[in-house]
Amino acid sequence: MQEICWSDILVKGTSHISLRLKKPAVDPRANQSFPVYNPVIDLIEKPEIAARKTYCKDIVVLAMPAKGMVAKESVIDVSGNMNAGGMLEWDAPPGEWKIYRFGHTTMVALIQPAQWQATGFECDKMSQAAVDFHLDHVIRETQKHLGDLIGTVFTHIHFDSYEAVTPTWTPAMKEEFFNRRGYDLTPYLATFAGRVINSQTDSIKFRNDFDATIKDLYRDIYFTTIAKKLKAANLDFLCEPYGGPWRQDEMMPLVKNVMTEFWTTNRKYTV
Repeated sequence: MQEICWSDILVKGTSHISLRLKKPAVDPRANQSFPVYNPVIDLIEKPEIAARKTYCKDIVVLAMPAKGMVAKESVIDVSGNMNAGGMLEWDAPPGEWKIYRFGHTTMVALIQPAQWQATGFECDKMSQAAVDFHLDHVIRETQKHLGDLIGTVFTHIHFDSYEAVTPTWTPAMKEEFFNRRGYDLTPYLATFAGRVINSQTDSIKFRNDFDATIKDLYRDIYFTTIAKKLKAANLDFLCEPYGGPWRQDEMMPLVKNVMTEFWTTNRKYTV
């Protein structure tokens, strides 16, 4: 799963700007709701993951007036002025400007609860390619180990309750948002950095539209793909449709049963 990240820098206008923009940096610990047991150090924690320090892909570079509410028309896309090494060359208009380098990085949310040796990252549930890869692997391994038992003795694959943090990006997010909401999200990305674009009302509307798009993608890609691929493999889809970015009323037709789990631990933990 992916999340939006950014770096920012303040510059003075009425001059040519030539500087290297820092890559966005995030907390190196896994971005997830609950800690996991790390047997290496005998702690329950959100472990540091190397990929959080090394993986980041650019989305867009935006320049805008440094302070206050910003008209959408005053948000300037200067992505074309930055080279692959992060060097920005830009003739800045008069005034103080804030330059934001927006990117996306992996949340490295760990599957849980699971044995440490079997713990991996949650897949990008808003990406058709990622979900296809994940489900094809799950089904292929199930068929390899259970063979003729599928559809007779073994009839369901259970997807446990979804308790990971909601992602904020997928590679096709910009296109998916435009197709579903009818406008470009680019200038509004600054709301993730705490800026108000156009008006408070417009900024709130964007964040609501963005959340709605995430829910749509979970429904149309993740859950729909699970149901279709399992049906084709003569299996039923069983899950706990609670928590995470989906609407319960939309998911109920896709599942056979609803289950609940309770678990606890008396180990020490750090967050």
